[in-house]
Amino acid sequence: MATRISRLPDYLETEELATLLAAADPRQRLYFLLCCRAGLRSFEACKLRHEDITWRDGRPLHLRLIGKGNKEAMLPLAHSIRALLPSFSDPAACGWLFPGRWPGEHLSPRRAREWIEETCGRAGLPRHKAHLHALRHSFATHLLRQGVALTEVRELMRHSNIATTSIYLHTTPERLQAAVDALDSAG
Repeated sequence: MATRISRLPDYLETEELATLLAAADPRQRLYFLLCCRAGLRSFEACKLRHEDITWRDGRPLHLRLIGKGNKEAMLPLAHSIRALLPSFSDPAACGWLFPGRWPGEHLSPRRAREWIEETCGRAGLPRHKAHLHALRHSFATHLLRQGVALTEVRELMRHSNIATTSIYLHTTPERLQAAVDALDSAG
């Protein structure tokens, strides 16, 4: 039986993410932000509709999403997304948030992949990070680095099993530093 090698997830550091977003055009920036600041999977972002956005007092509040496994979720929106959304949507809008090449179609996952590859290339980011799931990995990693509890990260990522979410613990070795430092102080 072959040994399976388990790799750590690719993610973008904060500075890399800022570089990527600066190199993106506004529509791409919104798409990327939905993946890295709301934790959307690439196909979920492609299929977003204007009607999926809940507005209050003319401002976007949260997102209603039907995701993987046909599970429904209400997701909070980060300030960066709420600031950019009114440029592309409003409470009265209908249809795809990211229209495709043909009328009635949404952005294709293939075209979204091209966006990230092209934008990472322009931004000078490593090729192995030039994939859309790296944005979702970045979401989980950055939440854990900010001290968000694993159970809350699981809920925001919409994982069925906390073991799936726990792979992101390996991307935050800083949280274990105090534990190993205690060895030196113990003697």
